[in-house]
Amino acid sequence: LERVGVDDSFFDLGGDSLSAMRVVAAINSGLDGAVGVRALFEAPTVAQLALRIGADGTGRAPLVAVQRPAVVPLSFAQQRLWFLQRFQDGAATYNMPNALQIRGELDVDALGAALDDVIGRHETLRTAFPDTNGVPSQQVLSPRPGMWRLEGSPLVVSLSEHDVVGELTELAGYQFDLSVEVPIRAQLYSIGPHHHVLGIVVHHIAFDGWSLAPMVTDVAMAYTSRSAGRAPGWAQLAVQYVDYTLWQRAQFGDLDDSSSPIAAQLNYWQDELAGMPDLLQLPTDRP
Repeated sequence: LERVGVDDSFFDLGGDSLSAMRVVAAINSGLDGAVGVRALFEAPTVAQLALRIGADGTGRAPLVAVQRPAVVPLSFAQQRLWFLQRFQDGAATYNMPNALQIRGELDVDALGAALDDVIGRHETLRTAFPDTNGVPSQQVLSPRPGMWRLEGSPLVVSLSEHDVVGELTELAGYQFDLSVEVPIRAQLYSIGPHHHVLGIVVHHIAFDGWSLAPMVTDVAMAYTSRSAGRAPGWAQLAVQYVDYTLWQRAQFGDLDDSSSPIAAQLNYWQDELAGMPDLLQLPTDRP
């Protein structure tokens, strides 16, 4: 876009719910605000939204690395996904599979080392979720080579291009045991001379729609470095997901505390949805 005016609607310009969350996060971080995503939907222009920034006189504490307790709780999103994974007996419903086609010369060992580097860099990719008496916690595991590999599988599987779809489908259905396993698996397939496919599946408890681009960028950067015989020279991350979890808990409190912001939000929605049917009878075009 050549120009965006203060009265142009964010959604008319192509914004969606995912990009709305990024805009709100940038506003709150840069302006010490406490703007919610709903505000952007209700006030989608710069002129309208500016009136809501700081209107309630509150802001949020900055997200920084903090001292970690002996037992790290789950974030609210992690807790929901952990419960669903347990409820569905480890089903692959919330797996997020991706496949990257690679053409040309490939240094297989460098690619494996690059995947190790990325898992070492991002704690959330090497976090298990054990529970004590039904209460889960985050356990960040120490990085080690090959955490992403399928047990008993070779580093490279050679097969025909016709068969790779079935293999990728099987990989996508991998059932994670989140209590002891890291939430990522990858497999490299060779389907012809100088032609490979890298399949990666990550559980949604550690990955979302925003995660793919930075992960591919990090893998590419690490591969370039490892191919040249050196470790990637990236800077240490300022915060990890555990830091976000602790920040979130500090900001919103606990459901057991009736005076906490998260308890107030729950009470609001319980009141709003009181008396609603358990199942909406929406018309569909098929059973």
